[in-house]
Amino acid sequence: MKLRAENVTEESGQTDCQHFVSAGQCQVFLSGASLVESLPITGVPVKQVTSGGTNHIYASVPLNVGIERKESSRGVKITSVELQYKIATQAATAVAVKCYKIAAPADGAAASATEVAGSKDTADASCYDADEHSIIWTPTTAAFIAEDELWHLLLDLTAANGTVFDFYGAIVNYTRAL
Repeated sequence: MKLRAENVTEESGQTDCQHFVSAGQCQVFLSGASLVESLPITGVPVKQVTSGGTNHIYASVPLNVGIERKESSRGVKITSVELQYKIATQAATAVAVKCYKIAAPADGAAASATEVAGSKDTADASCYDADEHSIIWTPTTAAFIAEDELWHLLLDLTAANGTVFDFYGAIVNYTRAL
């Protein structure tokens, strides 16, 4: 599902857009564990994990799925990402949000990841209490995604024993140059 804002400026030839990345397109897992299947909870596809001790719970969100550079545009730049999730039963103890861009390697070489500087809009303690959450991550400097790059946003929660984590998805806000 794509949501588009009607904010096209003739001078710049750019349009502001939104793209929803569902939980099914993301990877959610515990440190040292395998990926978790999507679970239908109240009819909404989410991914859920329960910590069996002190673990890290990760949610990896691919940012340029569905918004790749098209022939009809000059490119896409991420302006912000809103992560939506719920922590139930036990609060987590720490949170980090980081973005990585992965450039396609030359033949035979290993891919390398570079962190994209950015910040979240919510204080740490408000991001990991037992409640529903919406965190907005914004890159320090918005940049166009190169054709050979993949961008991933990683939510890392340090979970207490018994923490139940439901990941709903993310809304990627971006500008497309026309």
